[in-house]
Amino acid sequence: MNIASPVCVNADTEFACFAARGWLAQTNKLVRNRIIDAGRKISVGRGERLFSVGAEPGGIYGIITGGVGAEACSASHTPRLGHVLRPGHWFGHGPLLHGGHRTMGFFATEDSALLTVSLEDVRKLIRDEPEIAGLVGRMANMSAELAISVVCDLLIPQAPRRIAAVLIRVTGANEGVEPSNPMGFHLTQFDISDMANVSRLYVNRVLSQFVKAGWIAKSYGHLRLLDVKALGEFAYLGDEE
Repeated sequence: MNIASPVCVNADTEFACFAARGWLAQTNKLVRNRIIDAGRKISVGRGERLFSVGAEPGGIYGIITGGVGAEACSASHTPRLGHVLRPGHWFGHGPLLHGGHRTMGFFATEDSALLTVSLEDVRKLIRDEPEIAGLVGRMANMSAELAISVVCDLLIPQAPRRIAAVLIRVTGANEGVEPSNPMGFHLTQFDISDMANVSRLYVNRVLSQFVKAGWIAKSYGHLRLLDVKALGEFAYLGDEE
């Protein structure tokens, strides 16, 4: 993990994703920049872990570029990949709410640039700016909404539709997220099979069907959505029936 110097917010373009989506899009530029100013920009390589379930309390992270996989588990299960967060979204707010250890794990699914704000600095911001306390609550609510989306996708009974729904969610296609790599997002068949709860062999077969339909393009380890509308219509077909 490479850590840069503290951020100086003069380059609005670099952090435009935080105004477009995620919890910081819920506030004004002044408050948003106060939080960004308190952070440090870091770079993480694909596969590098930010923290695991049960790790010591720490700060929050915002994604500037790339993708970060979110793992969760209950007391009876081992951690499983459930989602990939994209630019603009933040994670790691658990210790701010309950003061305990990490309840989820996160790792980079591709080379990524992140902004991290320490636990102490966030707490200071909350003391100085009461509005930020409400924003932290909004971050928690957005996480709950995401968890509901994950569950709803997994409850789609037909596996091909379930895979399509997962692809739309984890690429951020409905939020206008664009991959930084021209080949698309780094998503392996193993990642997709884990998140859609199907075998890798089955994922390969379904992705080939999506390629033939012109909905996606794929190359080794990468995937790009070509027709989000058609893929979405297929994914959610019959949900109103």
